[in-house]
Amino acid sequence: MFCNNCGNQIDDGVVFCPYCGNKLRELNQQRTSQPNQQQGYPQMQYDQNQQYNQQVPPKQQYGQPQKNGLSTGAIIGIIAGAAVLVIVLITTILLIAFSKVSNSGSNTASSTTQATTEKADVTEATTEEASSEEATTAATEEATTEEAAGLDDIVPEMSNAYYDVLKKHKSSIKNYTWQMGYDAKQSYPVAFKDLTGDGLDELIFMEAGNEYAAGVYVYTYTNGKADEIYSQENIDMEVAGGSVFYVASLKNNEGLFIYYSVVDEGSDETFDKVTYNGGQFIKDSEYKRSSYPNDDYTEWNVSCTKDGSKINENEMDTFVNDNQANIDAYLMYSEGEDIDNLVSKKDTANMTFKKAASILKEKMGDAKDASSDSEENVTLPVDDSIIFSFSSGAGAWGTSISIDKDGNFGGGYHDSDMGDIGDGYPNGTVYVSNFTGKFTNIKKIDDYTYEMELEECTTANTIGTEEIEDGIRYVYSEPYGISGGETFYLYLPGKPISELSEGFIGWAYGVIGDISNDSEMKSYGLYNEEQDQGFFVYPE
Repeated sequence: MFCNNCGNQIDDGVVFCPYCGNKLRELNQQRTSQPNQQQGYPQMQYDQNQQYNQQVPPKQQYGQPQKNGLSTGAIIGIIAGAAVLVIVLITTILLIAFSKVSNSGSNTASSTTQATTEKADVTEATTEEASSEEATTAATEEATTEEAAGLDDIVPEMSNAYYDVLKKHKSSIKNYTWQMGYDAKQSYPVAFKDLTGDGLDELIFMEAGNEYAAGVYVYTYTNGKADEIYSQENIDMEVAGGSVFYVASLKNNEGLFIYYSVVDEGSDETFDKVTYNGGQFIKDSEYKRSSYPNDDYTEWNVSCTKDGSKINENEMDTFVNDNQANIDAYLMYSEGEDIDNLVSKKDTANMTFKKAASILKEKMGDAKDASSDSEENVTLPVDDSIIFSFSSGAGAWGTSISIDKDGNFGGGYHDSDMGDIGDGYPNGTVYVSNFTGKFTNIKKIDDYTYEMELEECTTANTIGTEEIEDGIRYVYSEPYGISGGETFYLYLPGKPISELSEGFIGWAYGVIGDISNDSEMKSYGLYNEEQDQGFFVYPE
């Protein structure tokens, strides 16, 4: 496995990393599922053989620069000796890499390419046959979602109100990253569905106020504004054994049917029937089923309750089966084989945050932002000769990118492993990505901050393919630091350090050194919000 602090590979089962001293997570909270043979509804089982891994660069060898294992002085000392050499080396290699594709015109921000397009949101990407099956499946799911969402029931004036709600809750919605499992690239935490029968869609979303628990929220549009009409916290939680859930709408606007389960040695399952009454959704009944082994694990002890009073399993089964048969569409749900089986039989309505925001902005017409009238023709205050760099400073990998004032960009990622050799490539392996793309919806937030969205990022070579040249194996990869991002921020010199995320500040070590004790930025920065990653301009 890999240390979730320094990224080094270490033996399975160790408690402290031998490289940086970081205490490792002892449990992997990966979701797994096991069918309940008696009732036929989801039940979870924890796989103790799995190990937790933090995302690291594609070669799975280098991580974010450590903060705990070495003192700041030691880190700066290492960087002082290596940063210049590394960055010069990376820049040189990237320039060589760019030349490999210059004939195809992919080394400038304004050029176009016939290669596979890899967008930050794979559910919206148009891929060629060589694209991964995962991206194709996600795109199909998103298309099905839009059909089932009843989007004709969203009118322009309510779009403004719902868009403002999404903007207000953006950070906590995007903080909910574990919905589809820890290897998933996307969550689908937003839905639109008419739940009250008034012919207008409600806004439904999941958000996480912390790193381990998420709840569901429902808003409706009345009297010219968006009002919250239901909320339930802690539906999907990161716990030792795991959890699964779904939130479904019932036919004929009869309400919501909500299921959530937490697993430890046994399982605790809850089914809520929620009905619309007096302008609010109110919990009508709550059924619970607990199942735990006895002391010698020879049999299971099962107990069922309705609103706190004990009932038999037949009554429990009847309630669950009747409501599941009456489900109209699944609004929110987690991964899991049993959940997948249930969801496959009904319509779905949930989508990515980016997709939901795009739908609302389209419904608003020319108004791109309900709270601002001055977004048109905003450009970035940059010279396209400025090169932003993303690197740990202590390894042989890095990403460079150049951006022009209109948001067009081009760059390259490079990671070398000269010890990874084989037949035909005795000189090692190089992971490389040459890319172009465009940022759109540029907004000036303040004198030192610009917000923009990643519209597209196109790679010159199909991701996952490889070739051997001059005894080196070239593996074409995603552009690390750009991939997985949707919202990016350009920071100008003078930006207060106190307003920056810890993740962004941490990545400064690899390019410009320690900035944590500075009062303000002394150079330009580029921040990938979703991935909490930062690019910096190397001082002249």
